[in-house]
Amino acid sequence: MAVTVPYTVCEYTIDSDGTFPNKAVDLPSFIDEIEASAIAKVLVAVIIVAGNCRITFATDLSQAEVDILDGLVLAHQALKVGEPHTLPFIWQVKNPVANQASVKMNVMGLANAIDGYVLMRPAMLVGAILRFKNALTTGTLTIHVSRNGTAVKSYVHTPAKGTRKLWNIIPGTVTYAKGDVAGFRYETSADMLPAADNEIDITMEMGWV
Repeated sequence: MAVTVPYTVCEYTIDSDGTFPNKAVDLPSFIDEIEASAIAKVLVAVIIVAGNCRITFATDLSQAEVDILDGLVLAHQALKVGEPHTLPFIWQVKNPVANQASVKMNVMGLANAIDGYVLMRPAMLVGAILRFKNALTTGTLTIHVSRNGTAVKSYVHTPAKGTRKLWNIIPGTVTYAKGDVAGFRYETSADMLPAADNEIDITMEMGWV
Protein backbone atom coordinates (compact mmCIF):
# COMPACT_ATOMS: atom_id res chain seq x y z
CA MET A 1 0.00 0.00 0.00
CA ALA A 2 1.64 3.25 -1.12
CA VAL A 3 0.38 6.70 -0.19
CA THR A 4 2.09 9.86 -1.41
CA VAL A 5 2.86 12.84 0.83
CA PRO A 6 1.27 15.38 0.89
CA TYR A 7 -2.10 13.69 0.87
CA THR A 8 -3.76 15.59 -1.97
CA VAL A 9 -3.00 12.60 -4.22
CA CYS A 10 -3.06 9.06 -2.84
CA GLU A 11 -2.03 5.95 -4.79
CA TYR A 12 -2.61 2.30 -3.94
CA THR A 13 -1.20 -0.69 -5.81
CA ILE A 14 -4.14 -2.68 -7.13
CA ASP A 15 -2.56 -6.11 -7.57
CA SER A 16 -0.60 -6.13 -4.31
CA ASP A 17 -1.58 -8.56 -1.57
CA GLY A 18 -3.03 -6.79 1.45
CA THR A 19 -4.41 -3.79 -0.46
CA PHE A 20 -7.61 -4.19 -2.52
CA PRO A 21 -8.91 -7.56 -1.29
CA ASN A 22 -9.67 -9.07 -4.71
CA LYS A 23 -6.97 -7.11 -6.57
CA ALA A 24 -9.54 -5.14 -8.56
CA VAL A 25 -11.20 -1.73 -8.45
CA ASP A 26 -14.65 -0.90 -9.75
CA LEU A 27 -14.34 2.86 -10.20
CA PRO A 28 -18.04 3.85 -9.99
CA SER A 29 -18.71 1.93 -6.79
CA PHE A 30 -15.36 2.93 -5.22
CA ILE A 31 -16.09 6.60 -5.92
CA ASP A 32 -19.48 6.16 -4.25
CA GLU A 33 -17.80 4.56 -1.24
CA ILE A 34 -15.39 7.47 -0.86
CA GLU A 35 -18.12 10.10 -1.23
CA ALA A 36 -20.33 8.28 1.29
CA SER A 37 -17.52 8.17 3.86
CA ALA A 38 -16.58 10.66 6.58
CA ILE A 39 -13.84 12.18 4.39
CA ALA A 40 -14.75 15.87 4.20
CA LYS A 41 -12.34 16.95 1.46
CA VAL A 42 -13.71 17.31 -2.09
CA LEU A 43 -12.94 14.30 -4.30
CA VAL A 44 -11.55 15.41 -7.68
CA ALA A 45 -10.87 12.13 -9.49
CA VAL A 46 -10.24 8.40 -9.13
CA ILE A 47 -8.31 6.84 -12.02
CA ILE A 48 -6.20 3.77 -12.80
CA VAL A 49 -2.59 4.59 -13.72
CA ALA A 50 0.06 1.91 -14.44
CA GLY A 51 -1.57 -0.66 -12.18
CA ASN A 52 -2.24 1.82 -9.37
CA CYS A 53 -5.45 3.42 -8.19
CA ARG A 54 -4.81 7.16 -8.00
CA ILE A 55 -7.21 9.19 -5.85
CA THR A 56 -7.05 12.99 -6.05
CA PHE A 57 -8.62 15.43 -3.61
CA ALA A 58 -8.94 19.20 -3.87
CA THR A 59 -6.96 19.71 -0.63
CA ASP A 60 -4.77 17.62 1.61
CA LEU A 61 -6.36 14.93 3.77
CA SER A 62 -5.88 14.88 7.50
CA GLN A 63 -4.25 11.80 8.98
CA ALA A 64 -7.66 10.67 10.23
CA GLU A 65 -9.03 10.94 6.67
CA VAL A 66 -6.06 8.98 5.32
CA ASP A 67 -6.89 6.25 7.82
CA ILE A 68 -10.50 6.24 6.57
CA LEU A 69 -9.31 5.99 2.96
CA ASP A 70 -6.99 3.11 3.87
CA GLY A 71 -9.97 1.33 5.40
CA LEU A 72 -12.09 1.87 2.29
CA VAL A 73 -9.33 0.38 0.13
CA LEU A 74 -9.00 -2.67 2.37
CA ALA A 75 -12.78 -3.20 2.31
CA HIS A 76 -13.48 -2.53 -1.39
CA GLN A 77 -15.00 -5.58 -3.09
CA ALA A 78 -15.08 -4.17 -6.65
CA LEU A 79 -18.83 -4.57 -6.62
CA LYS A 80 -20.11 -3.63 -10.06
CA VAL A 81 -23.15 -1.40 -10.10
CA GLY A 82 -25.18 -0.48 -13.14
CA GLU A 83 -25.55 3.14 -14.15
CA PRO A 84 -27.63 4.94 -11.49
CA HIS A 85 -31.19 5.81 -12.46
CA THR A 86 -33.49 8.17 -10.61
CA LEU A 87 -36.78 6.45 -9.85
CA PRO A 88 -39.83 8.27 -11.25
CA PHE A 89 -41.30 8.93 -7.80
CA ILE A 90 -40.98 11.85 -5.39
CA TRP A 91 -41.72 10.95 -1.77
CA GLN A 92 -43.22 13.85 0.12
CA VAL A 93 -44.53 14.95 3.49
CA LYS A 94 -46.05 18.36 4.16
CA ASN A 95 -45.85 20.06 7.54
CA PRO A 96 -44.40 17.15 9.55
CA VAL A 97 -45.24 17.49 13.22
CA ALA A 98 -42.90 16.96 16.15
CA ASN A 99 -42.63 13.83 18.30
CA GLN A 100 -43.54 11.34 15.59
CA ALA A 101 -42.40 7.71 15.54
CA SER A 102 -41.62 6.01 12.22
CA VAL A 103 -44.22 7.23 9.70
CA LYS A 104 -44.36 6.15 6.06
CA MET A 105 -43.95 8.78 3.34
CA ASN A 106 -46.28 8.69 0.36
CA VAL A 107 -45.57 9.52 -3.28
CA MET A 108 -46.43 13.00 -4.53
CA GLY A 109 -49.18 13.32 -7.11
CA LEU A 110 -50.77 9.90 -6.65
CA ALA A 111 -53.67 10.85 -4.39
CA ASN A 112 -51.54 10.01 -1.37
CA ALA A 113 -52.28 6.34 -2.06
CA ILE A 114 -48.87 4.91 -3.01
CA ASP A 115 -45.96 4.73 -0.59
CA GLY A 116 -43.40 2.60 -2.42
CA TYR A 117 -41.74 1.64 -5.69
CA VAL A 118 -41.91 -2.05 -6.66
CA LEU A 119 -38.60 -3.22 -8.12
CA MET A 120 -38.90 -5.08 -11.42
CA ARG A 121 -35.32 -6.41 -11.15
CA PRO A 122 -32.61 -6.72 -8.49
CA ALA A 123 -31.12 -3.36 -7.58
CA MET A 124 -29.13 -1.51 -4.96
CA LEU A 125 -29.67 1.96 -3.58
CA VAL A 126 -26.82 4.34 -4.43
CA GLY A 127 -28.22 7.64 -3.23
CA ALA A 128 -31.07 9.95 -2.39
CA ILE A 129 -31.64 13.70 -2.60
CA LEU A 130 -33.51 15.25 0.32
CA ARG A 131 -35.00 18.75 0.01
CA PHE A 132 -36.54 20.78 2.82
CA LYS A 133 -38.69 23.84 2.15
CA ASN A 134 -37.26 25.43 5.30
CA ALA A 135 -34.26 24.49 7.41
CA LEU A 136 -34.95 23.11 10.86
CA THR A 137 -34.49 25.60 13.67
CA THR A 138 -34.47 23.08 16.52
CA GLY A 139 -34.61 19.32 16.95
CA THR A 140 -34.05 16.56 14.42
CA LEU A 141 -35.86 14.80 11.63
CA THR A 142 -34.72 11.28 10.76
CA ILE A 143 -35.22 9.76 7.32
CA HIS A 144 -35.28 5.97 6.99
CA VAL A 145 -34.89 4.13 3.69
CA SER A 146 -37.26 1.18 3.80
CA ARG A 147 -37.47 -2.23 2.18
CA ASN A 148 -40.93 -3.80 2.25
CA GLY A 149 -41.92 -1.28 4.92
CA THR A 150 -38.98 -1.93 7.24
CA ALA A 151 -36.28 0.70 7.83
CA VAL A 152 -32.86 -0.47 6.57
CA LYS A 153 -30.76 2.75 6.48
CA SER A 154 -31.13 6.04 8.33
CA TYR A 155 -30.05 9.67 8.10
CA VAL A 156 -30.53 12.31 10.82
CA HIS A 157 -31.18 15.87 9.63
CA THR A 158 -30.31 18.74 11.98
CA PRO A 159 -30.61 22.56 11.80
CA ALA A 160 -26.95 22.84 10.80
CA LYS A 161 -27.55 20.82 7.63
CA GLY A 162 -29.73 23.40 5.89
CA THR A 163 -32.34 22.64 3.26
CA ARG A 164 -30.67 19.96 1.14
CA LYS A 165 -28.87 16.66 1.64
CA LEU A 166 -27.12 14.69 -1.11
CA TRP A 167 -27.14 11.28 0.54
CA ASN A 168 -24.58 8.97 -1.08
CA ILE A 169 -24.96 5.34 -0.03
CA ILE A 170 -22.18 2.79 -0.42
CA PRO A 171 -23.21 0.26 -3.10
CA GLY A 172 -24.24 -3.03 -1.56
CA THR A 173 -25.35 -1.47 1.73
CA VAL A 174 -29.04 -1.42 0.75
CA THR A 175 -30.10 -4.05 -1.78
CA TYR A 176 -33.46 -5.03 -3.24
CA ALA A 177 -34.65 -8.23 -4.88
CA LYS A 178 -37.18 -8.39 -7.68
CA GLY A 179 -40.58 -7.61 -6.21
CA ASP A 180 -39.27 -5.76 -3.15
CA VAL A 181 -40.81 -2.38 -2.36
CA ALA A 182 -38.51 0.61 -1.85
CA GLY A 183 -39.70 3.60 0.13
CA PHE A 184 -39.03 6.08 2.92
CA ARG A 185 -40.20 6.63 6.48
CA TYR A 186 -39.55 9.58 8.79
CA GLU A 187 -39.60 10.38 12.48
CA THR A 188 -39.24 13.63 14.42
CA SER A 189 -37.91 14.64 17.81
CA ALA A 190 -40.22 16.19 20.41
CA ASP A 191 -38.57 19.61 19.94
CA MET A 192 -38.45 19.67 16.13
CA LEU A 193 -39.34 23.01 14.51
CA PRO A 194 -40.64 24.34 12.23
CA ALA A 195 -43.61 22.07 11.78
CA ALA A 196 -45.94 24.47 9.96
CA ASP A 197 -44.96 25.74 6.51
CA ASN A 198 -42.44 23.02 5.85
CA GLU A 199 -42.16 20.22 3.34
CA ILE A 200 -39.79 17.34 2.63
CA ASP A 201 -39.29 15.95 -0.88
CA ILE A 202 -37.08 12.94 -1.60
CA THR A 203 -35.93 11.25 -4.81
CA MET A 204 -34.09 7.93 -4.95
CA GLU A 205 -31.32 6.62 -7.21
CA MET A 206 -30.95 2.92 -7.92
CA GLY A 207 -28.22 0.96 -9.67
CA TRP A 208 -29.38 -2.24 -11.40
CA VAL A 209 -27.45 -5.44 -10.70
